Amino acid sequence: MVIAVALSTVLFLGTLAGHHATMVRAGSLLQRGPLGFMAACGCIGLLHIAEVGAYAGAFGLGQRLGIGGFAGTEPLSAMDIFDFSVVNFTTLGLGSTVPTRHLRFLAGMEAFNGFLCISMSASLLFQHTAARLNRAS
Repeated sequence: MVIAVALSTVLFLGTLAGHHATMVRAGSLLQRGPLGFMAACGCIGLLHIAEVGAYAGAFGLGQRLGIGGFAGTEPLSAMDIFDFSVVNFTTLGLGSTVPTRHLRFLAGMEAFNGFLCISMSASLLFQHTAARLNRAS
């Protein structure tokens, strides 16, 4: 359990720090018109993919360290684990892959972290759009 908590803590703090830094940069891109908006959305999308990839890597590491696995069809490919991580990060909740033992804790923290990161991204874009609409009217 200590390994799962340590992995979760490092990922949670690391992804939030990286997310904040990217949001600051994306905020400045948003001031550059439609192309800046597209660039900011691209940066945010790539950031979310990287965050999911970090969690997928942690799930793979957790398996190798013997702190858990996945119920269902095994062995899972790297893409299967990445797919599970996408579903989990977005809190979609679909899929046939289920973590076991201490990887369940990591999965719960990923869902919480994903909800926070996606909410931060959406908030930035909503605030920008609302400000633009207010200026236009």
